[in-house]
Amino acid sequence: MTIVPIKLTVNQILHLVWHRLEAAIDWWILQDDEYIPLVSDEPRLIRSQMFSGLWLSIPAMLSGEMALVLSHLQAGINSPAHQVFKQEL
Repeated sequence: MTIVPIKLTVNQILHLVWHRLEAAIDWWILQDDEYIPLVSDEPRLIRSQMFSGLWLSIPAMLSGEMALVLSHLQAGINSPAHQVFKQEL
């Protein structure tokens, strides 16, 4: 099995792993010293609990549809939760 890790970290809080051969993406968050998988919602979007508005489309990423990935990301950035998040920075 070949795994190509893509690690996004903020004080080692979250990790994104792209399993290319298995056509899967896993996102892990650190809670209480344990990594917990972040589960996607019905349209298979992973929505960050740490960065409100960071939405990634699993099917679009796996199929290489980067325009759709960016479209979902932009929708997350335009969400009310992201606007609140920006004010809290």
